[in-house]
Amino acid sequence: MFIGRQNELKLLNQLYESNSFECLILYGRRRIGKTFLLDEFAKKTNSLYFQAQESTDQYNLSLFSQKVLSKFPGPSYLKEFSNWHDCFQYLYENLQKEPCVLMIDEFPYLAYQNSSTLSLWQEFIDHSLRKTKTLLILCGSSISFMESEVLGYQSPLFGRRTAQLKLEELTFFDAQPFYSNFCYEDQIKLYCTLGGTPYYLSMIKSDESADDNIKRLFFSNYGYMYNEMGMLLKQELREPAVYNRVIQAIACGKTKMNEICDYVNESSSKVSKYLSNLIQLQIIEKHLPFGESEGKSRKGVYQLYDLGFRFYYRFVFQKQASINTGLGDNVYDQDVKPFLSDYLGYGFEKICIQYLVKENLKGNLPIQFTRIGNWWGNNPKEKKEEEIDIMADDNMNLIIGECKYKNEKVEFSILQQQIERSKLFPKYKNYHYFIFSKSGFDFDIHTVDKAFHCITLEELCK
Repeated sequence: MFIGRQNELKLLNQLYESNSFECLILYGRRRIGKTFLLDEFAKKTNSLYFQAQESTDQYNLSLFSQKVLSKFPGPSYLKEFSNWHDCFQYLYENLQKEPCVLMIDEFPYLAYQNSSTLSLWQEFIDHSLRKTKTLLILCGSSISFMESEVLGYQSPLFGRRTAQLKLEELTFFDAQPFYSNFCYEDQIKLYCTLGGTPYYLSMIKSDESADDNIKRLFFSNYGYMYNEMGMLLKQELREPAVYNRVIQAIACGKTKMNEICDYVNESSSKVSKYLSNLIQLQIIEKHLPFGESEGKSRKGVYQLYDLGFRFYYRFVFQKQASINTGLGDNVYDQDVKPFLSDYLGYGFEKICIQYLVKENLKGNLPIQFTRIGNWWGNNPKEKKEEEIDIMADDNMNLIIGECKYKNEKVEFSILQQQIERSKLFPKYKNYHYFIFSKSGFDFDIHTVDKAFHCITLEELCK
């Protein structure tokens, strides 16, 4: 079953129907759904799909030759091509006849084994493909390679793309078909433990409880998620042991550079390199207070962007010894489940931001904001540090949001608290307040001032 990615499919179809040559650079981290997207797109198009292997250049040429000759049969004596130039020439002669999608998956594997690969494809595009109605899709999982060696200005392929698409994780709402049979609280629990990676979400079994799904995937040494994070780090990075420590530090609440350095016992220059690589892989992100910019603010903190990594390194990584001896269920019941409600608050906040972004695109909010985030800083009146879960603005108007993932209903006093917080930002003309509550409100939300929008769990998730 194909879930989500409707905007991405729409882009692919637009490129295919342009009646001219197009080159799309498609990339994103492993398991994010690139190949699945290409498979779905290929069902309704005239296409040739090739997945490069982590092998020799000659082996990949042989495999590609077989794909080309299967799609465009030639003389019976022609079994494969001896070089890429001859293969490209034969392919060009056939691509002139009708529009076609040429998909090259795991493109970096070709370049790793042949230093001329990028130049060969540049020549193929410039002298042949541009004369056809081909949609060329170069796809890769190595984000650093795709951004520097394919999209970078020093790349031979620089300037050849007509579009690029970095595939992101699914939002809670796009991913809902994976867990639609569960109650809303369990939907949030599953999303906040597995994250928005489609492959992980596809392993949810609707005939098991949310807790049993989590136990099966994370708290058994046979579970898919038990070794997944470590394997991904080994595939993408050198020194995975140090990266494990960096991620674990952030998962345990060490979010500032000096705190992370102390935790891993490494210099700031070295840790900075590790953090940069993890940001590029979309495992962590550097977070700034709303309205502040990189380079000017010293308040940046590091957070785990990927909710699956966040859950694994918060609860699983340090309990591997117990899990390996078959005590995974006990670990979950005693060391995870009692603390899960508090832990889910961060993911709930992320889902609330996704909700506002979704509604903003539909024009359903009192303003159409141009930026959104969180804010933290000094409250000079109260002489204390203040945190605001959500802020969004259009320069003249401000949205302030509060996210409460608690078992208690939100009290009426929180409305006045939001008004007081808005006074920290006096430049705005109008203020709107969104309050999200897991357990509802202890007052009639239909009688409050129209500036307040009280969102129940049902309204959020429906």
